[in-house]
Formats: sequence, structure tokens, C-alpha cells
Amino acid sequence: MAVHKEETMLEKLNAVRPLFHLIVALTMQFVALSIVTPAIIGVIVEAVCPPGQAECGRVIFLSGFQQMSVGIGAMAMTPIIGSLSDSYGRKPLLTITCAANILPLALLAYRRDAAFVYAYFVMRIIIDAGDSGNTCVLLAAVADTVEDKLKGPAFGVILGSLAAGCLLGTSVAKGLSIDQVFKVAPMLAASAALYLTAFVRETNPCTAIVPALGDSPKQKWWRKLMNTKTSVVEAGRLVMNSKVLSNVAVIAFCSGVAEGTMSIGLMYYLKAAFNCGKDQFAVVLLITLIAQSLSQLVLLPVLLHMLGERIVLCIGLLGYGLQAFLYGIAWAPWVPYLAAFFGIFVVFVYPTIVTIVSKTAPPNEQGNIQGFISASKSFANIVTPLVMCPITALFLSDQAPFHFLGFSIFCASIPLLVAFFLCCFIGPLPPPLTSTKTNQYIVVPSDEVQDHAAYNVLP
Repeated sequence: MAVHKEETMLEKLNAVRPLFHLIVALTMQFVALSIVTPAIIGVIVEAVCPPGQAECGRVIFLSGFQQMSVGIGAMAMTPIIGSLSDSYGRKPLLTITCAANILPLALLAYRRDAAFVYAYFVMRIIIDAGDSGNTCVLLAAVADTVEDKLKGPAFGVILGSLAAGCLLGTSVAKGLSIDQVFKVAPMLAASAALYLTAFVRETNPCTAIVPALGDSPKQKWWRKLMNTKTSVVEAGRLVMNSKVLSNVAVIAFCSGVAEGTMSIGLMYYLKAAFNCGKDQFAVVLLITLIAQSLSQLVLLPVLLHMLGERIVLCIGLLGYGLQAFLYGIAWAPWVPYLAAFFGIFVVFVYPTIVTIVSKTAPPNEQGNIQGFISASKSFANIVTPLVMCPITALFLSDQAPFHFLGFSIFCASIPLLVAFFLCCFIGPLPPPLTSTKTNQYIVVPSDEVQDHAAYNVLP
């Protein structure tokens, strides 16, 4: 029996072995981004709010505008990025988005007054919209290299490694001054981009598209655009015609609403309610990330094997809802630390969603459908700020109708309850869908592309 368990663990490790360098590069990037997380709230409040104020409505609406803008950009870009990765390969798109993260970090390393903070927000909006597509490309890369029975554990191991990168970055940030934080972060981001360029190999064998013979450059561009549009439409058709995928899309939207609500107001709420600073934020994040890392690396693969994706997703949604509830009603400074432990269950949600999608989507539509599901979550980032920013600002101000500083965070538990009930109605996973997509291109392995005349054009 012990031998069987050991073989199972070796299978899980071997499943992600081809992605080792990609995991290292993205973990380095997550370290760079998470180093600035505990310090960024204080920097924004100091630059934007009047002197001496711990919070102000301006930063709430600024964060909401950022999230809404990112949601609009991500909803438009994510399916297109997923489609382009199916056609041109995963590595080029991952490299571009990874390198772009250097710019906003370097900007705050130079100066952190109001003008530079606003410029930081603009750059983050543009880059984060692309990073949303980056996530679906990473998931498609996993689908390229991992067999179906090991996809769930592989997603857990990879996301656990990224959570460990966030944990490392937050730990480092706690021991650095604010000036040191913003000097170290851009150097790490640059190192991650260089490592990805040098060592990561392409996982998608179909990376070269040969256009029809005789096309002018304008015709080639138009054909590529139409091919991408057809791919996105095909992905939407497949999702709408599948009960499982359509339910998963709604669940992703509901979890996106909850996540958006928490990201808009949680840190500002903790600062207003308990006067939290950089070190307190770092402790909350450390507890959350330790719980997430242990859960994704150890607990999640075991539960997926024992219970299956649907039940684990239900557990994750219920735990996420309880975390939002505890944060919202926090009555003492220690309660947020208790709520942070529920990160153990929160991290069940996204890996199980992408595993269900990966097992249900056609092999040649992985990037498209992962992008479509991610776009439904991005749509939540558009509508959430329109509702939750005014509510958050109102209840953190002196004009609140009743004293409930965490009211908006409490409201985040409602869509999670809806998602939980939807998840209960997802039945056994069907076999992968069949794609009917056709296009005007021949897709061939990049190392086999020679002369256009050697290939016939598909009808």
C-alpha cells in the first residue's frame, strides 16, 4: 500500500516536471509582485488622501475604477489571448506579460508622490488586463502537458507553488523598509522575465500558422483576425451548449464578484477599523498564504482524489463564504487573523473550476474556453465596483446609515452562497466536447515549417 502511495506522489511530481522552468519563472514574478502588496496601501493613502487621514473615499473609488477598467480590458482580451496562444504558442504571450510587470514597479522605485501613484494605477490597469489572459495561457500550458487524471493535482501543485512565491515575497517585505521594497521588486521582476526567456520551452506543439498562398499582408492580417474571432465565438457556443460549462461560468462570475468586493475594500476596511499598517497587513497575508500553500500542495490533491472536483468545489465555495462573513463582522483585531486561516478552503475554488473546464473542453479549444471562463470572472470585475465602491465608501464614512464598517465585505458572502447552490447541481463530468471549428490556416509544429508550397490549404 505504501508503494502505491509513493508511486502516486511520483506521478504527481512527474506531471509538472515539464513545466518546472515555467513554474520557477512565474514564482519569481509572484515574489516580486507580492513584496509590494503590504506596503502599497500605505503609499496610496499617503499620496492620495489628505494628510493625517487613515482612509478616504477617493482611494476606494480609485481602486474600484482600477478594478472595473481591468475587468473591461480582461473580458475583451482574455479570450483573444487564449486563442492567440492556441495559434502562436504559450511562451511568447507569457513572456510579454511577465516583462511588462517591471514598468510599474520601477516607476514607484523612482518616486511615490501623487502623480506617480496615478501613473502607477494607469500602468497596472493596462498590464493587469493582459495578466488575466496570462492565467488562462498558464492553465492551457498545463493542459498541453498533463494527462487528464493528473490535471487536478497538477493545477494544485502549480498554484500552490505560486502561492508559496507570494508567501516568500510577503515574508521578505516584512523585513524591508518601504524604500528597499520598491528597489528589490523591479529587479526580481526583471530576473523572472529573463529566466522565462532563457529556459522555458514551448508547450503547445501547434505554434506556426501558414496562411493561404498568394495572400497580401493585409489579407493575412484580416484572416488572422477572423480566425481569432471565430475561435472566441466557437468557445462561447461550446460553453452555452454544455450544462456543466455554463454552470461553471456562472460560478466563476459569482466568485469574481466576491473576490472583487474583497479586493476593493478589505485592506482599507482593516485600516479604518483596526488601524492596520504594513506589518499587520503582512501578518494577515502571511497567514493566508501559508494556509493556501499547504492546502494547494498537500490537502487539495488528496481531496480531489478522494472526493472529486465537484464536491471539493462546493467545500471551497462554502469556506470562502464563511471567510467573507468573518471578515465582515470582525469585532476584535484578532478576528481577521482567524478569517485568514479560511484561505485553506478559498484556494479550492479556482483549481477545481479550471480542472472541470480542462476535462470538459475539447483538446484544441483549451485556451479559448479557459479564456471564456476567465472572461466571465473578469465581467464580475466590471459590475462589482459600480455597486460595491459607493457602499464601501459610505459605510467607512461618518454618513453611514448604521455602524457596520465591514458591510460590503459581509455582502461578498451572498454571491458565494449562490455559487454554492449552483455547484450542488453539477452532475458527473461528461466526456470532452467536440469542436466544430474550421479555419483558413494550417497549424503545424513550428520546427516542421519550411516552404509554404509544401502544404495544402484546408478548405
